[in-house]
Amino acid sequence: MKKLNQTFLLFILLFTSQSHALLVEFVGPCEAKPFAAKLFTDVSDQSLATLTRIAAMDRDIPMTISKHGMFEFLDPGMNPKATVPMDHIEIGFGWCYLVNGQATSVSATEYFPNQAERITWVHTYSVKILGEWQTSASCVPTYQKYSDKFCSK
Repeated sequence: MKKLNQTFLLFILLFTSQSHALLVEFVGPCEAKPFAAKLFTDVSDQSLATLTRIAAMDRDIPMTISKHGMFEFLDPGMNPKATVPMDHIEIGFGWCYLVNGQATSVSATEYFPNQAERITWVHTYSVKILGEWQTSASCVPTYQKYSDKFCSK
């Protein structure tokens, strides 16, 4: 089954590189490769929030959306509400989306992707130093540094 999922994801990635279809994919805290993806051939002026709901439901990914429009996927343990204090800094975990590999500050409810884009939802961490979130250390993929907090080896 795992081989089939990998083959399916590879097919989607190859297909989207040669066509005008929107790819919405999900990268968890354990590794860089997506654990799920959905291809949209017609986005029909739908917001990323709407397309993400469709993709998550279609791929059976547990999802919640906060009253502030923040998306959370997978088990609630993947989305700790409190920051984790470490020495003089705090680490917060959550989800960010990338458009063609680049972070954006536009909320998913206000972003309307086009057919040729690749949207990647990534489990990320952000850093807070002396009570202030660091923009240079936000939306960093969790798998790069803190996967041990979420994943068994």
